[in-house]
Amino acid sequence: MRHYFFVSLVFLAALGGCKNPEKVYFQEIQRLGVIPFRNPVSAISTGTPLRGKPGEVIPIAPPSRCFPDEVNGEPTQLRWASQIMIPTSYRNLRFDFNGNLNSLIAAGTPGVQFNLNMTVVEKVELEIRDAQIEMMDQLAVKDFYSAHMSQSCKEMLMNYPFIVEALQVNAMAFSFFDSFGGKLTLTSENIGDFALFGADVQWYIEQGSKLVILTPKYIGYKLAQLRPEDNGFVHLTSSQVKNGDYVWVDGQPKSNLALPNGFKFGPLKAITTQY
Repeated sequence: MRHYFFVSLVFLAALGGCKNPEKVYFQEIQRLGVIPFRNPVSAISTGTPLRGKPGEVIPIAPPSRCFPDEVNGEPTQLRWASQIMIPTSYRNLRFDFNGNLNSLIAAGTPGVQFNLNMTVVEKVELEIRDAQIEMMDQLAVKDFYSAHMSQSCKEMLMNYPFIVEALQVNAMAFSFFDSFGGKLTLTSENIGDFALFGADVQWYIEQGSKLVILTPKYIGYKLAQLRPEDNGFVHLTSSQVKNGDYVWVDGQPKSNLALPNGFKFGPLKAITTQY
């Protein structure tokens, strides 16, 4: 059974005239400990091997290729999610209603285009709802690596990283404001004046003023790499980007037998890499 890690992000601190709302939007995703996807993603999830630079990732194979959900009819239980609630992050993302908005919102809601000819709209407020973090069970990965993983997958994962955590957003809500700060009314008759939807986009109007779009998409990820010396256990991970490169942290524990308590964790080692 798959469980989910529910996150409710309600942004309550207005950006107002912020010149770079995209930067603030991606910073909010990074606050959850993952790297933001810069493009809309639906099929990339935990277990997907990637190549390319941050912001331009390219999947090498589907997530089930090297990390299947079952082998010979038996579940592998490689994926899991926490049921612990993250405390709500209260922050307000309010964007100017201009050309930058469509490219930004596409990262979470592809298939939606806002009608920028709607001159009465001055600002748009964004609310991210019901996000979930899917994770790889690292003990199960270690066992699977030894017992079932193909040699071709082992060789690939020595050279390319894979997604060990994935942040998925299930819904986004939008409110529209006029030049006086008043919230505009939405109806099924006038919604086309505000936004255009692709055929596969599900949406509804809430409380007469919020457009809620239901398009589950992965918007953030954390990477891991399996080195031969790790024997299938994840030690090398990346959840940050710096100067266009992944920042890798080596969490390999190191022993110190001189201490009475035996082992201790050595210092974390950060390195930057592009693929």
